[in-house]
Amino acid sequence: MELTVEPVWSWTAVTLVALGLLALVVVTYRLQAGVVSVRRRWTLLALKLAAVVALIFAMFRPAVQTTESDENSVQLLVAVDVSRSMNTADDTAGQTRMQAVWQDLARHSARWKALSEKVTIRQFEFDRAVRPLREQRQAGDGELTAIGHALEELLKEIRQQRTVGLLLLTDGAQRAVPPFDRDPLQAARQLAAEQTPIYPIGYGTTALSASSIDLAVQDLLVDPVVFEKKLV
Repeated sequence: MELTVEPVWSWTAVTLVALGLLALVVVTYRLQAGVVSVRRRWTLLALKLAAVVALIFAMFRPAVQTTESDENSVQLLVAVDVSRSMNTADDTAGQTRMQAVWQDLARHSARWKALSEKVTIRQFEFDRAVRPLREQRQAGDGELTAIGHALEELLKEIRQQRTVGLLLLTDGAQRAVPPFDRDPLQAARQLAAEQTPIYPIGYGTTALSASSIDLAVQDLLVDPVVFEKKLV
């Protein structure tokens, strides 16, 4: 608990006004001598002083500040994409996207440790489902990259505890089939409604290289004779 004073004007101006009001009360009290009875003079003086004191009190604007600490812990969620696309080695150093994720997490380990003293850090991995992150995972094995579905699942965790944000580590490619093909944008809006920001960190590159190609067409069977308006 702390007492604070924030006058409406500067301290000098408020002090001068307060002294002027008190002087006015004294002058009017003396002017009333011999005009009204002593009892009435004292009554008027008490009323004037009460009004002036109340006005001075309002001009100085005293306040009592109290500080309350919130004992309810907050959390930061970290979600790592573990789909097979994270095994693509398109980094400039020749490492996979999954290896780049672990490198980034290890590089900032000191900051993670300092942050964990103030915030509960919860790490998850996702493909078609969301589960606790398996540390030092070397490769992704998920068949789907259901980002929208993962966000909806993490939303359940967010609603159970105050969350400062969601750190999303992924290559950003939504590859999912029903019933896991939830719209990521719609899911992100639901997190925004809970006042939980998403901080996406992208991995991978849009440029293709010999090491980044994970699909190749080796053969193509078509009719050697093509007629007009025939679908091939």
